[in-house]
Amino acid sequence: MEEYQPERGSIPSDLIELVRSNYDFQIFPILASGAQLPAILAFQAGRFASNGQSFAINQLAMSADGDIAAAVTTDQADLVLDDLMRLLDENLGYRLRAARKAKHYVSTLVVQFDRRLEEYVGVLGKMAQTINNMRPGMTPFDLRRLSFGLKDIVQSTDPLVTVENAEFLIERRTGSPPEENRYFCSAPMKTADHILALERIEAIARGEAE
Repeated sequence: MEEYQPERGSIPSDLIELVRSNYDFQIFPILASGAQLPAILAFQAGRFASNGQSFAINQLAMSADGDIAAAVTTDQADLVLDDLMRLLDENLGYRLRAARKAKHYVSTLVVQFDRRLEEYVGVLGKMAQTINNMRPGMTPFDLRRLSFGLKDIVQSTDPLVTVENAEFLIERRTGSPPEENRYFCSAPMKTADHILALERIEAIARGEAE
């Protein structure tokens, strides 16, 4: 915090009003008199409009350890965070642009494959068949989730921890019938890279690439 905090100090209500008004957030923190300042300041339903760009900001979460912007694409979220640093530096005396920073990305997509995921990989299909053969008369199981990551899944209420520990996962789209082959996909990468990764994964599954 000592790297970026204003030298003259900061007043939370000034920060909240500046962010709310600049991005036209419809949902924003309201500080009750005498109440303790929340660890995370959460803003929702805003709009970014600058340099010829205009798009919705789904959510902005601000804490002492870092900020998270949620938009339709990670490129849009990048613009929000870069502009947020400028806004706080120029208006409240923060030093965010000069401080050390690390960025983490999480992209989510819904995709529709030509076939069920397990049908692309023969060994997975055989595993599913073995399981279902041991459950005669029952509704067949499908592969629900495929994930790749470095760490154990961490259940945390801190959104920064959730982002930093994000996995690459492909799982059945909740509420979609199995025959539609629709999957929810999440990846710790930019939106464009996520799309490219899924295209390559499908090509590998079809035997069209290595």
